[in-house]
This record gives sequence, C-alpha cells and structure tokens, in this order.
Amino acid sequence: MERSIKIIGTGKYIPKLIHSDELEEKYGIPTGVSEKYSGVRIRGHVTKEDNSEMGAKAVKLALKDAGITIKEVDLLISAAGSYDYTLPNQGASIKKKLAGSESADFPAFNVDSTCISFLVAFDMAARMLDGITYKNIVIVSSETASKNLNTENW
Repeated sequence: MERSIKIIGTGKYIPKLIHSDELEEKYGIPTGVSEKYSGVRIRGHVTKEDNSEMGAKAVKLALKDAGITIKEVDLLISAAGSYDYTLPNQGASIKKKLAGSESADFPAFNVDSTCISFLVAFDMAARMLDGITYKNIVIVSSETASKNLNTENW
C-alpha cells in the first residue's frame, strides 16, 4: 500500500562557530591540518551545551515552522549516535527540556545507527505514520561526539 508523508517543519540549532585553527591551537595540532584533511575551516563547537539542550532548541523551531504545538506531537525519535547519559534515553532527555512537554502525552525513544541514524529514524517514522495513532512525529538529530574524543590521540 502506497502512502504519502511530508515534512511539515524543520528547525536547527548550531553551537558557537569557530575557526579550525582555534581548535588546532587549543589541542596543539599544527595549523592548517584540520582544514587540509577534512576541508572544514569553520565549524560549530560545543562549549557547554548538551545533546538534549541543542535538540530541544531545534525541536522548538521545527514546531514553530510547522505551525503546531507540543500538544500535537505523537512521538519523538532521537536519531543520534552520541548521548548525554546512558539512562534516561536521549529522546526522553530532549522531551524533558521542551517547554510544555510535562503536560504532553507522547513517547520518546532513540535510534542509534551511527551516521545514518536520521535516515533510519525517518524510515521508521514513515512506516508508523498511520494518521490515527501517529500523525505528527518529531525526529531530532543532535550530536556532541567531539565531547567523547580522546584529545591526546591525534
């Protein structure tokens, strides 16, 4: 059976932008190495934010863009490979930081398929959207993998 789905809103949060040479200096890496090997000169760099805080900010903007409220959300899927904590799950952590979520009744869970987590979550959501139980599913991908890197191993 063929069904159509659509994305009704998007939102993004990017932490403070910094130049790669700032990170190279901070970690004692020769200047220019990061850009040479990754092609990235300017990047978002997490200082104090966590995944759930960044995810909640992006969800807030996506809901506004979609023209719906938190009360209209039926499910939240966190699609990421990095977490704030092992427990509770990242989806629940993001939901807790969303204004109004304390009175919104919807489940939240994680999908961790590393780099393709968003695609896997999107496929799952597409299969779950039935217009009855699930009408509005939020997928949020928020990563702070750099917090878990061994900066002594360059």
